[in-house]
Amino acid sequence: MKLKKIILITALLLVPTASVPAQTKTVNNRQPSWSSGGRIYFSSNREADNAEVYSVKASGKDLKRLISSPGEDATPRWSADGKHGVFMTTRDGGDYEIYSIAADGKNEKRLTFNKGNDWDPSWSPDGKKIVYYVEKGDNKDQIWTMNADGTNQKLLTNNVAHNFYPSWSANGKQIIFYSNRDGEERVIYSMNADGSNIKRLLKTNSFYAKFAPNGKKIALISGKFPSTNIVIADADGTNEVNLTAQK
Repeated sequence: MKLKKIILITALLLVPTASVPAQTKTVNNRQPSWSSGGRIYFSSNREADNAEVYSVKASGKDLKRLISSPGEDATPRWSADGKHGVFMTTRDGGDYEIYSIAADGKNEKRLTFNKGNDWDPSWSPDGKKIVYYVEKGDNKDQIWTMNADGTNQKLLTNNVAHNFYPSWSANGKQIIFYSNRDGEERVIYSMNADGSNIKRLLKTNSFYAKFAPNGKKIALISGKFPSTNIVIADADGTNEVNLTAQK
């Protein structure tokens, strides 16, 4: 090799290259829920690219990874006695399905085998039932209940509409949810725990309603994005009070 070519190659190798800054991972911690034992359960991608389930004391100490799988593990919800949890996961390589688990992270059990995503499971106050909704993407998202062991799966809503985010009353006798069944974007409804006696509670666009612990009030999000507010009302939908209205 000629001397000039050797000198040129050596010079190129000695030229400093621009440093590439390391990419910072965006950590998403979400979907918190309490257990009766005082721990908070949530999903996070803090140790993986996919969401996993963690628990932590209310003081912020004793953070533990409870559930890990190749799929997304999300929406952990605990029974009132704190002994059992449910969550939804894509670990089986398809849609979201619902699993149950013991408080120590053991005894995982698949509860649903539906075609479509099984979303947002939560326990009845007595821990005997789980309410959830099945999202099929054909404008027929419906609310179901099942026993805590996955048996006796029962369809509660059956209409050509979206029916989302069910929530139990404090005594377990009612379920509230939101739907577009009347042609509006989303409105809060109530029904008996067996799916009977469906009633519209509010006239305005509203969603994600939750009963107060005493069962006498509901809190909800009212309005349309990006202009939404937190509203409380009586359990029958009357006496709405906007808590976050701009003054």
